[in-house]
Amino acid sequence: MIKVDIQYPDEFEVDASEIESSMVKVLTENGEDDVYVSVAVVDGEEMKRLVRDYYVEDNEEHPVLSFPTREVDEKFARPDGLEDLGEIILNNDYSEGHDLVGWAEHGTLHLVGIHHD
Repeated sequence: MIKVDIQYPDEFEVDASEIESSMVKVLTENGEDDVYVSVAVVDGEEMKRLVRDYYVEDNEEHPVLSFPTREVDEKFARPDGLEDLGEIILNNDYSEGHDLVGWAEHGTLHLVGIHHD
């Protein structure tokens, strides 16, 4: 079972079911099963704060951040037995609500260890 938990403010126009379906497809295509992923859709100001706090860059606009748990030494156990792959943060302001699906897919690839240069 793959579980994707998507959180976003009511005022954002987010197609959560499309994001979830797309992420499940990416995870399945990469051999993942019995995993959990958390997704938060935030505004540009919150994304800037997160970038500043976790990436020490404050001059770039980011559409997506990924926090993969496989890159830390200990596993994150969940009571339902699913492996917690990590969290994806999507910037709703970056694309004004458009193409969040593509950025969610991009972040999902990072969670499974596929990175770009």
